[in-house]
Amino acid sequence: MSIQKYLQNPPVLMLLVPGKPLILYLSVNPSSMGCLLAQEGDKGVEKAIYYLSKKMVGCEEHYTAPEKTCWALVWASKKLRHYMLAYPVKLISRMDPLKYLFEKSALTAANQKGYRIGVLLITPDGSHIPPAFKLNFDVTNNQAEYEACVVGMEAALTLSVEKLEVIGDSNLVVSQANGDWKVREERLKLYH
Repeated sequence: MSIQKYLQNPPVLMLLVPGKPLILYLSVNPSSMGCLLAQEGDKGVEKAIYYLSKKMVGCEEHYTAPEKTCWALVWASKKLRHYMLAYPVKLISRMDPLKYLFEKSALTAANQKGYRIGVLLITPDGSHIPPAFKLNFDVTNNQAEYEACVVGMEAALTLSVEKLEVIGDSNLVVSQANGDWKVREERLKLYH
């Protein structure tokens, strides 16, 4: 189809048909993401209802492909919440963000040695901010836990957080930070 012919017949957004499910298409690129909310119209032809797009900025550009897809799903779900609450929605994406979310306890980053660390900042309004980072040095599991804590606190400082509640799943880090346990390992003394 030529550009001139396309511009003469631009796609028209259709009105919702009550009772019919919606289809959400996610598209994720290295520096942007978008979605199309559609619904099957007459004769089984899908018609567009809503388009959204967003340029990734800052730390969003450093997310892995699965993290970007998850971020796109969360972003689209928030923007299209009123539609998604009222209609069943079928998700179409190259990658399955829901499967990824359920396989990971939190959005994580791994260094070249395969250590996994994860941080999730939750704002007072309930928004989730998973800082993206990568360790480029060897660490023990306990050091990785401390590094995750440090990265989380640095991200909170960058966001000018005034009050911070730290919830950790590492009994060692939490107990040592609270002063309940002594720090015996030389490598961990650097964090105190």
